[in-house]
Formats: sequence, C-alpha cells, structure tokens
Amino acid sequence: MVGSEALHCLGKYNFSKGFFGTNGIDRKAGYSTPDPTEAQVKREAFSRCKTAYVLADPSKFNLIAPVSFGKLEQAEIITTRLGSESYKKYTKVWEVDGR
Repeated sequence: MVGSEALHCLGKYNFSKGFFGTNGIDRKAGYSTPDPTEAQVKREAFSRCKTAYVLADPSKFNLIAPVSFGKLEQAEIITTRLGSESYKKYTKVWEVDGR
C-alpha cells in the first residue's frame, strides 16, 4: 500500500522493529528508491520504528535511485556481503550467510 491512505494508516502505529527493502545505498544520498510515493511511505514508517533494518544485496551499495527515503544513520543494514567497510562509520552492518 502506498499513497495518502498508507500514510494515514501508518500515523496510528508505532513499531519496535521495521524491515525495509531499498534500490540504492549511498553514503551521501542514504537509502533510495525510484518511486516517490514509496519513498514517502518508507520515510513515515522509518520515523515510527524504534529500530529500522534495511535489507540489501551487495549490488545495491554505491547506487543512488531517484528518491531518497532515509539517512544511513536511521537504519541498520543487513546484507550478505559488504563491499566497503566505510559504511560501518555511519551505521551498524550485519553480514549474514546468504545460503
């Protein structure tokens, strides 16, 4: 669900944990997606999470999609392989076995 209805519904809730996908992760642009309405919903959901996690495969790092929805500091990253250790300066990174 995206758009104004999704934003209205999200406004009623608070979350202890949230898990998000992304199309791009960049040190300056943060987390990004090509869809403005999706970005708007993700921004709202991020703000309502005690702890947010972004799930990303290695191909998403150093990519910038058209619309940013969060700064690196706003979520921990879960990935199978981190190409650049520099991301650990901004947030906690969990490298997991992808098997």
